[in-house]
Amino acid sequence: MKIDILSAPTDNPAQLDTLVNRPGHFVEEWIEGHPVKPLAEASPETAAERLATACIADAEREGILAEEISDEVGDLKEYLAVTVLAERKAVAEMDADTNTPTARALADPKA
Repeated sequence: MKIDILSAPTDNPAQLDTLVNRPGHFVEEWIEGHPVKPLAEASPETAAERLATACIADAEREGILAEEISDEVGDLKEYLAVTVLAERKAVAEMDADTNTPTARALADPKA
């Protein structure tokens, strides 16, 4: 008697994680591919709501349901609001760092 043994879907653990955690990986890659550029007048919550709507629409086109994303990352708007706040803080810190005399001198080609 011959028994067919099914091969594992993948021998690569990273690929297996991507298959198992597809919604989480999608959100991660989506955020990386969509730099957060919040408008100065927009609150982080408003920017996060716009981003969440766009992310969910893109996910659904890829066959990933909003519920799957919610199961993986929790409240997407809240998750993105934290991302927006972190991005604003990083930009503000970078702007502050580039406004020091040393940073200005390093950036000045005449110096």
